[in-house]
Amino acid sequence: MFFLDINEQEVKSRGDYGKELYEKEEFQKLVKEKYFLLRENNWTIVDANDSVENLNKKLVGLMDTFLKEKKGDIIKKLWLD
Repeated sequence: MFFLDINEQEVKSRGDYGKELYEKEEFQKLVKEKYFLLRENNWTIVDANDSVENLNKKLVGLMDTFLKEKKGDIIKKLWLD
């Protein structure tokens, strides 16, 4: 599982932050805290403060590595059960 971690200033600089009901600073802090409480050892924390293009490359690389290590077994289970 990937957790995209981004600082508040970066989030606010993107798009129309704050227009959505749940895009409130205090609420987002609380959500982040709760996710970190739920975090398990298999989570990969990804720095999402980069550009969308670089973040995409990073995630594709992580997924590629993950699939090579697992040999796709987890994907087969997802779709065959």
